[in-house]
Formats: sequence, C-alpha cells, structure tokens
Amino acid sequence: MFSEGRERLMANVRQRYSFPPDSEVELGVGSFPAATSPGSEPLSWSRTIENLLWQFAAVFAIYYGDSRHHLCHVLFFDTRVRRIPFLLGFASLAIGAAISTYLAVWFRHILKCEDKWELIAPTAIPTATLVGLTSLLLFSVALWPIWDVLSLPLLVNSGSNPSSS
Repeated sequence: MFSEGRERLMANVRQRYSFPPDSEVELGVGSFPAATSPGSEPLSWSRTIENLLWQFAAVFAIYYGDSRHHLCHVLFFDTRVRRIPFLLGFASLAIGAAISTYLAVWFRHILKCEDKWELIAPTAIPTATLVGLTSLLLFSVALWPIWDVLSLPLLVNSGSNPSSS
C-alpha cells in the first residue's frame, strides 16, 4: 500500500517537473547542500550572554507573572482570563504539536522516510501555519484583560526561541 502511494507520488513529480518516465527521481535526497548542525560551531561570548539573558527573562516572566502571582496561577486560576478563547488556543496548540510530531517523528524516525515534507504531506505545513496563527489570535484575546498591549509581544516572543536562531 505504501509503495503504491509512492509510485503515484513519483508519477506526479515526473509529470509536474517534466521528467521522462524512465528516469529515477530521488525525492528529497541530495536536493540541497548539507546544512551545518547548530552545535557544530562554538558560541561567542556575546551570544552566550544573550542566551543567558533570554533565559533569565523567561524565568522572570514565569515566576512573577502579573507581579502578584506566578504565570501558571495567572493562566489557570485568574478570573480575568477569558476561558473559552484560552481553551481553544490550547486545543489549536495541541493540533500544531500533533502535526509537528506527525512530520518529525512518525515520518522521519518510525517510517524512516527521507522524502521532503512538501511531497509527502503537502497540506501539513500550511495547516500547521494556520493553526499556529489561530492559537496566537486566541491566546491574545484570552490574555488581553491581564497584559493589554503587552500580550502580543509576550506571545510572539514566547513562540520563538532566540537561542536557536
């Protein structure tokens, strides 16, 4: 069954990119130069200090929350949080995590498939993007009564990991 789907995919790729039918096209293998791994080069002192400051800011935001209670207490027990958008935001976050797990773990490690994600599951990345933007919008609506305008930069910065860039 899996090889049958792969043959249809190969026929679609040949047709789309005008490969002759007898050519053997390898999907996702050797298409791009090998990227260096993030841990291959040593970090400079300024980069290390920047990473430590980001970590300190994250711990500070979690511990001090809204200056009266820590972040977990504010998120789960504060009456100012709008519960329906908050819970829907968590649901969309879980869907995004499921899509990421599906692509990264299921395809790469369990099925041992080295093809490109765009060819295996062409709608997964746009769906994950839409789900991520939906969760950003829902969390912004849910947390607006607590942090007002600071909700947006707080959510955008918590969604990006500065130490990996």
